[in-house]
Amino acid sequence: MEMMADADEQDLASELMVKFIGEDGVDAGGLRRELFSLVFEKTPLLDRNTFSNEACSLQHGEYIILGKLVSLTFIYGHPGLKTLHQTIIKYILNEKTPTTEIPLADVQNATVLRAIDTVRIRFNKPLTQDSSQSAVYTVKEYHIFYRCFGHIRQFMDGLKLHGVLDIMILHHQEATQFLGEATALTAEVVNNFYSFSFSDKGDPNWETEEAIEYNFRCFICQVKKGRISSTVINISTETAEEDSIQVTLELVLQAFVGCPGLPKDIPSGLIEFNHNSSALSHVNTCAPSITFQNTSKLLKFEDFERTMLDIIFGCEGFGQK
Repeated sequence: MEMMADADEQDLASELMVKFIGEDGVDAGGLRRELFSLVFEKTPLLDRNTFSNEACSLQHGEYIILGKLVSLTFIYGHPGLKTLHQTIIKYILNEKTPTTEIPLADVQNATVLRAIDTVRIRFNKPLTQDSSQSAVYTVKEYHIFYRCFGHIRQFMDGLKLHGVLDIMILHHQEATQFLGEATALTAEVVNNFYSFSFSDKGDPNWETEEAIEYNFRCFICQVKKGRISSTVINISTETAEEDSIQVTLELVLQAFVGCPGLPKDIPSGLIEFNHNSSALSHVNTCAPSITFQNTSKLLKFEDFERTMLDIIFGCEGFGQK
């Protein structure tokens, strides 16, 4: 974010190339996607599906910087911010203030939910039912939108970089999907994204490749069903405790393509085989591609699953180390 603050519009017009300190790799899109994803995940400027109320950040124009960063992700084919509430998006795209009821489930801040419970329970008797509902609506509307109105305006100024805001306004549906809360990935979508580079049917390796394809498709389906998890060591604690992490499709894609969704500028990924190598299987997030090696060891699903988990949690980067 500091580098973005120092860059002028001419700098931001140049192609962005990313290199992570201590890691090998030439950026052909994958490292850039990973950087964007990590910034969106770690930034204190977002509070789940709305903006955080950081007065100091507002004073320093950091929400403008966030808007510029989102503009770049839009240009570079990243799947998107995918977090903002529809009320905020509607204002960004046509500058209309809230006009519809905000569902309680959309309020994802525990403090705000407790305030709403207070209005509903403690003040139920002195308030009429209508005035109680009005108070609850006001709390939800304030938290999601009016509390961070200045932040939204700064963010919109940042979105003007390279004319992205104008493009979003013209392409309302695509912009809504890009900025809005992500819809759940499906195993079918992820499986359809990848195609396999098979040998000819007469090749002795063909049956091995078919078995690996079957294991890959099964793995993705098992992940979607919540049946795949892994134990990792949390080195951030003094005792280096072991944590059990449920593998999700978003986590799989973070490792495979550098972001928790499918890139907008890449129609498909490729899965290849190297039967003559005993080295570890690996991914190329830029292509994006997966190369399965030491293939004779991947025929049993248990062995294949272990290899996939090694790829996801053992690769450099991807926020897992």
